[in-house]
Amino acid sequence: MVKKFIQAILAIGALAACVQCEIEMRNFTQPLDHFDENCTETWDNTYYIDESFYQPGGPIFLYVGDMQFYFTDYRIRSSHFRDIAIEAGALLVATEHRYYGNSRPVPDLTADNLVYLTSSQALEDMAALVRFIRSSSPDLEEAKVIAAGVGHGGALATWLRQAYPDLIHAAWASSAKLNAILNFGEFHTTTTQSVRIYGGVLCYDRMANAFAMLEEVFQNENYTKLVEVFKMCPAEEEFDEEVAGALFFGTLATMIGQIISMMHSPAITSFCGYLERGENDMMGLADWIYYYVYNEQGCLPANMYDLLSEYMGTSWEDQGVIIGGRQQVWQSCNEFGWFKSSNASDHPFGDRFPYERFYEQCNFLLNYTITHEELLASVDNTNALFGGLSPNVTRVYFTNGNIDSEKTLSVLEDLNDQAPADVIPYFGTGADFESMNTTVFQGLRAVQERVRTLLLEWLEIDDEHTEAPTEGTTTTTEATTTTIGITPYN
Repeated sequence: MVKKFIQAILAIGALAACVQCEIEMRNFTQPLDHFDENCTETWDNTYYIDESFYQPGGPIFLYVGDMQFYFTDYRIRSSHFRDIAIEAGALLVATEHRYYGNSRPVPDLTADNLVYLTSSQALEDMAALVRFIRSSSPDLEEAKVIAAGVGHGGALATWLRQAYPDLIHAAWASSAKLNAILNFGEFHTTTTQSVRIYGGVLCYDRMANAFAMLEEVFQNENYTKLVEVFKMCPAEEEFDEEVAGALFFGTLATMIGQIISMMHSPAITSFCGYLERGENDMMGLADWIYYYVYNEQGCLPANMYDLLSEYMGTSWEDQGVIIGGRQQVWQSCNEFGWFKSSNASDHPFGDRFPYERFYEQCNFLLNYTITHEELLASVDNTNALFGGLSPNVTRVYFTNGNIDSEKTLSVLEDLNDQAPADVIPYFGTGADFESMNTTVFQGLRAVQERVRTLLLEWLEIDDEHTEAPTEGTTTTTEATTTTIGITPYN
């Protein structure tokens, strides 16, 4: 599905980039539970290190791994962060997030074993790794540490700076998903605005008509046409209109937003082109979805079990675990929410995928019981711990793309004079993390140059005592285990 498609693109980019990089994969022993002194279990945290351009006395640049662990290898090999690290003579370190990639703290991913998958545990992992690296050489004992990440990684970089100001000197938060929220229907409102602005009113009208035609197909129960147009897989179970409608409309709407966010404004041009060239608007939408997402697997699942089954496997060898899908569901259903429901205004995607559907999927996929009240409490707990859209930080630079459908989860305006923010037109998620060697758009180059200037300037600051921001929230402590995650149309 869409995550596999994006993962394949990033893997190709990783293979093509910087074949002469001297990157070494290492492991660091971490406790399973940082907050329980009686827990003696440990596991190997995988991290990557590039010493090829390090100068004695230089800083440590920490790339923060997250839910999409496959970014790590790609960003190490070809990124603006690495380019700045070279200029600063830094030691470049990239760490995987616990439970993703090769960092496997538990034997399997049953609900009982997922309880140690929290952001608070992950932050402690990263802080412990930094302390270890600084203690590994006299040249590194006083090294300043700059953390950076994209998406959830950008949030973690921010929270590292907030929770460990004596350890993390500064941070760069690109497309940082900071705010936990259960009902994130605003995702679709932002997608709609992007299509209107960058694709034009006619493209928006075609998109709206495509979903109106799709709604008519469902209302007329013309499922034979639906299967034919969208190349749906044969289903053994009877077609359930309510369930299939929720998954179908929600999946399509979210795919549009995700692909635009990952592939930037050219994706809108492509999307509008498919709608224009289609036999009708609905068939143009079907052609676009098939080309971008389902070309490899050949058909679109027609029932809930087929669509969700890959998120139910608990083995590290199951596909849904390898790509991080089940882990993201857990974090979504216990920490963040981010349920991309139809409960929002100003979008043309219908009302067939309400918030309640996502809540039901938490229990269905994870085979455990969590109440609506517990979901609300988990989200409130996350924002109380980390500050939501008002983290208590200085020396953090927040950057976002204007067509990122998740941008409203991030800081879009300056928090203070030492925590500035910029929004980049025409781009979605993490565009500024790409090396400037490939950047031609001046608006993007300007933000990348500001990243460079700020990080190098902040490295010149020496702190006798840790500065305390005047506004914000308290620093990180142990989080209550709750989960809210990425569902198939999340």
